[in-house]
Amino acid sequence: PKVILKDVSDTALSRGEDMVRDVFQKKVKRKKMSQFDCDKLMSSLHTEVDYSSFKDVDIVIEAVFEDINLKHRIIKEVEAATPDHCIFASNTSALPISDLAKASVRPENFIGMHYFSPVDKMPLLEIITTDQTSKETTAAAVEVGLKQKKTVIVVKDGPGFLYNTSYWSSDGRGVRLYSGGYQSN
Repeated sequence: PKVILKDVSDTALSRGEDMVRDVFQKKVKRKKMSQFDCDKLMSSLHTEVDYSSFKDVDIVIEAVFEDINLKHRIIKEVEAATPDHCIFASNTSALPISDLAKASVRPENFIGMHYFSPVDKMPLLEIITTDQTSKETTAAAVEVGLKQKKTVIVVKDGPGFLYNTSYWSSDGRGVRLYSGGYQSN
């Protein structure tokens, strides 16, 4: 499969491509991947600074900064350049997927895919759906995550999604126990 890495400049694309290559080379060094497979995957990676190759894509996974206005702009740009069936997945850890989906003209094809950092080491992938996300979109996102060898969980949109809510809830309990004078032995 062809993978397109899009960024704002050739310099940014070069950095991104180097990062991908470094991850694969580490796998080769640890004998988790053959050099042939590394070369094959790298040859499927195409870089560009515009959306000219997006006319035939099936899924776009966006990973820009956590700025809702920037993400809304990117959603509109991507949807203008992609076919109607294309799925738009936002990689966000904090912004509500429902709020992001408001910029979409195809909310049934809109989904969240929260990759944990560092992506190459963390196996968990949260797939976040809205009330408008179609079952087909959810199934396709799960399939992509499984092909990436991720442990996939599907959650409904909500504050912090599942992991962040669970983490901060348990963290908050510890703070309350500590401030309440509880001491462990």
